[in-house]
Amino acid sequence: MIAFFIRGQTLTVSSPTVAAESVNFLTAKFTFQTSDWDGLEKVAHFRCGELYAEIGLTDDEIRPEDGLNLTAGEWTVSVTGHRTEGGELIRRATTNTAALTVVPSGIGEDGEPLPNLASYGEEILAEVENIHAEVDEQLADQNEAVETRLEQNEEAVAAMLGKVKNERDGSFVKFWAGTEAQYAAATKAADTIYLVDLLGGGET
Repeated sequence: MIAFFIRGQTLTVSSPTVAAESVNFLTAKFTFQTSDWDGLEKVAHFRCGELYAEIGLTDDEIRPEDGLNLTAGEWTVSVTGHRTEGGELIRRATTNTAALTVVPSGIGEDGEPLPNLASYGEEILAEVENIHAEVDEQLADQNEAVETRLEQNEEAVAAMLGKVKNERDGSFVKFWAGTEAQYAAATKAADTIYLVDLLGGGET
C-alpha cells in the first residue's frame, strides 16, 4: 500500500516499490494530520506527462476496484478537497505535488504483458485445425480430379471397345471359341452375349 501524509497543504509519500502494468491491484492510504481537511470531499490527482487520472477517496483510501493502474514513469501526485452547497463551491484545499516512481514490471518486452497461456494454446489448436481443414480440402480436390480422370479414361476405353461390349448390361463381351452347338447350349444356360451375337452369327 502506498502511504500519503497530508499536513495542511504539505503532501509527502512513503511508498514501497510500485511496478507498472498491474490491474485493479494498487491501494493507497491518505493520512490527514490536521483538522482543516475535515468534512471535505477529497480527490487524488496523478499525472505523468500527458497521462492524467483522478480518483475520489473512500474513507481516505484508494481501493483496488478504484483502478489505480499506473504505467512505468515518474508520476506526480497531489490532493484536493472541496465542499459545495447548492452547487456553489464553498471551500477548496490543495497540496503540493509529490513524486511517485513507477518502475517497469518486466512481465514482457517494452512493458507488454505476456500472452495468456490458455488463449495462446487455443490459438495454436485453431491454427492446427485450419491446417487440417486445408489439407482435407486439397485431398478432396485431388480425389475428385482422380475420379474425373478415371471416368474419362473409362469412357475412352468404352468408346474404343464399344463393338465388343454387352449392350444389355454394359459388361465386356466374352469371346467364344467353341462349336455352334456348344454356343447354343451356353446361351440357353446363361444370359450372356458373345462376340458372335454382335456379328450376327448366333442366337439370343
